[in-house]
Amino acid sequence: PRLAEEFLQRLISQIGANASSYNALIWGAAIVEKNIEKTVNLVGAMQSNGVAPNGTTLDLLVQSFVSGENGKNEEPQVFEQRKLWFSEAIAHLVSLSNLYELKPYERTIHLIQEAGIQMGMEHEVHQMYHDVDSLNENANHH
Repeated sequence: PRLAEEFLQRLISQIGANASSYNALIWGAAIVEKNIEKTVNLVGAMQSNGVAPNGTTLDLLVQSFVSGENGKNEEPQVFEQRKLWFSEAIAHLVSLSNLYELKPYERTIHLIQEAGIQMGMEHEVHQMYHDVDSLNENANHH
């Protein structure tokens, strides 16, 4: 992953930063390395460099937080940590969605719903629908 990362960083410096090049780096951190902190830092760097996150960025960010083992045979402290990550994932999703006027992908929403049910955090999921402007407007049309 390090070589690929250096290559992508060089690519970004040559062709300029855009959502696709950042999402490639974020994909590496979130999906390949499963490194939440690095994923969040890359999303931050993306914003600092004036590149707006998009639906793919949101999806990768949420995946990095909620992917993991099923709650069935986990140590209690691991499960508690995943619940904290889940809350953090929702907080990121809400702030980025509203800041950049993004509507999360259906699969991102589905991932959050599944994880919420699995962890007994349906209230947080319900609150997200209320807090994300693009989802809330949608809810008002039904």
